[in-house]
Amino acid sequence: MIVVEETWYLSDDAAENATAVMQEVEDVIGPIAHGHSGWCGHAKFLQRIDESTRVTIVYPWRSIAEHEDLLAREASHLSPYYERYCTRPRLVTYYAELSHT
Repeated sequence: MIVVEETWYLSDDAAENATAVMQEVEDVIGPIAHGHSGWCGHAKFLQRIDESTRVTIVYPWRSIAEHEDLLAREASHLSPYYERYCTRPRLVTYYAELSHT
């Protein structure tokens, strides 16, 4: 299992309504993700306090390869949201969780 971090760069106007904006995105791509074989847990949505235009989504996924497949499936659905709400496309970063000692 991996942990995926998506950083979304919202416009100032979108940041003022970040919950509604991200829910709109989630309504479109959420079903794609939840139906994917790589899905293995729900996401947390976090808005930076010191930079409200930045929203981070963190969630577990089965593998990088399966997540890359998800990104390819989502791509055609996201263009309108990037144009309407974002200053640039999201940044995706992968993490391996360290075991607790």
